[in-house]
Amino acid sequence: MSIQMNLVFLILIGELAILAVLVAPLPQVVRSKIVDLATFAMRQVHCQVISVFSSALIGLMFLDSVHKLARAAPPALNHPLGTVAPPPTSEQLVRVFYAQRNMYLTGAVLFFGMAIGTVVTILKQLVRAQKRLAAVKGDSSEGGASEGSLQEIDNLKKDLNKKEMDVNTLKKQVDGLGRAFDDLADTVTVNSGDKKSD
Repeated sequence: MSIQMNLVFLILIGELAILAVLVAPLPQVVRSKIVDLATFAMRQVHCQVISVFSSALIGLMFLDSVHKLARAAPPALNHPLGTVAPPPTSEQLVRVFYAQRNMYLTGAVLFFGMAIGTVVTILKQLVRAQKRLAAVKGDSSEGGASEGSLQEIDNLKKDLNKKEMDVNTLKKQVDGLGRAFDDLADTVTVNSGDKKSD
């Protein structure tokens, strides 16, 4: 491999290591520190410039490898109907192999770069939700809920009772409409039977 592709491979290994650390089942404190570090790094202008520049460069390398792969593929359809295409030479096969290898490496680097951003976003939301959960548990374990939360609970209970009454009313209406429909259907059936006998 060339130095260029060795660097791409090292970037791929680094991205895989970062992704493995991000998705590892770590304690809450360690995970929140990692998320804080990742968000701090993503907000730095230098890191943003480096990531955009390297993504653009890797993207260009990916496009170049796709183009080389299209050129290196043996032309199997350029022969007349009666003739058989000659088998590809070893040089053509090597070119195809190198182009495919480069395409897969650069494509994986681009994919895992996007995956890291997505995982960090999900972890931010997870850490935020766990902090809220810990705050709620802390409130309830410190001698009950606060005055505001008790009032909110009472309001929610009142809303729940109103909704239950609405549901019961709707059930009664559905039963009444069902009986009325059955009566009407019986009436229509009897009337249509009278008309047929005429």
